Formats: sequence, C-alpha cells, structure tokens
Amino acid sequence: MGDALRNFQFTVDFTNNDFNSDRHFQSVEGLHAQITKDISKKAWLSEFDVLILKRAYRPDSNIVAWCMNAVNNKILTPENLSINLFNSRFEVVSQWQVVKAIPVGWSLSPLNAEEGQILIETITLKYSYFQVVNSKGKIVSPKKKPFIKKRVKD
Repeated sequence: MGDALRNFQFTVDFTNNDFNSDRHFQSVEGLHAQITKDISKKAWLSEFDVLILKRAYRPDSNIVAWCMNAVNNKILTPENLSINLFNSRFEVVSQWQVVKAIPVGWSLSPLNAEEGQILIETITLKYSYFQVVNSKGKIVSPKKKPFIKKRVKD
C-alpha cells in the first residue's frame, strides 16, 4: 500500500489557453458524486455537487471575465478543467478531469480595513461530470455513453 497523499500541492488547469495564468488556487471543494434513484423514471441518476474554487482575488484574470460574462450576460460557455495533485517531487499522483464546467456564482470575502487580510474570491462552477485519473495517467472508470433502448415499431 502506498503512502497517504498530502493535498497541499495542486493546480487547476483549464483547457482554455486564455486561462493559463490562472492555475493556482487556495482550495478546491465539490468533487463529490453519488447516484440516486429517479422514482418517476425508475432509473439511476448520477449527481454531482458544484465545484468551489478559492484563491487570492485577481481582477485582471480571464476567469473573472468568464464568470462575470455568465452572471451578468447569461452567456454560459462550458470549459473543461483538470485538478492535478502533486507529490513532493512535483509529479502528478492523481488528477480529476472536470467536464463542461460553467460559472454559476462568484463572490469576494468581506472587505475589512482593520484586518488587512488577503482578499479571497470564490468561484462556483456547475459541471456535467468528472473522471478520476490515476498516477499512471489512466482514467479509473471511463464514462460510457448511456444505453438507449430503441423503440420497435409494430
């Protein structure tokens, strides 16, 4: 059994080249998936939480522009991203590939002149699904296309 992984060295890489300078975040939350039963359709559904990214506020960031374009103009442009976890030698030991993320929320920490703390922005993303990639670069369980029954005409 391998050593327990520490979670302090990670990057968030968007496939959009305009976001290349936006890879460092303070925290990532929301890599959570579960299946539930849809009673009306008698089918199992995969459900995913929202992804929450936190970092020091960067007003000139293209990610901020992407979020504001979604919030203010209702222009929802899906982006794919990967969250990469590194070991002490800066080798990727795990990765999560997040598919079709769109911004659904953006906020700043409180402005407080007395505390002098770093201003933190929070970016909330809704996404279609994510896949886990192991240390060998293989997707643990690739997403398969859903099986759809075709109706047979009489």
